[in-house]
Amino acid sequence: MLGSVPDLLRLLALPAFAWAALRDHRTRRLPNRLWYPLCALGTVLLGWELWVHAPFVGFADRLFLVRVAVSVGLVVSLSYAF
Repeated sequence: MLGSVPDLLRLLALPAFAWAALRDHRTRRLPNRLWYPLCALGTVLLGWELWVHAPFVGFADRLFLVRVAVSVGLVVSLSYAF
């Protein structure tokens, strides 16, 4: 399988990350307005993935929930810590 639609839509974030990397390298500063659309895109795509796995009856669906919980919990807590 090549990838799901949410996986392919995540590629929309690449130009923003490329611009952020270039700007960070030059000025060591990034505007806060950069993160709002990226957080919105991530939230929408995560909601889409959750909707696709919605009944959560199979082992793969429950494993997906565990991965999401660990990932979101780790990423959010580390972002506030840093």
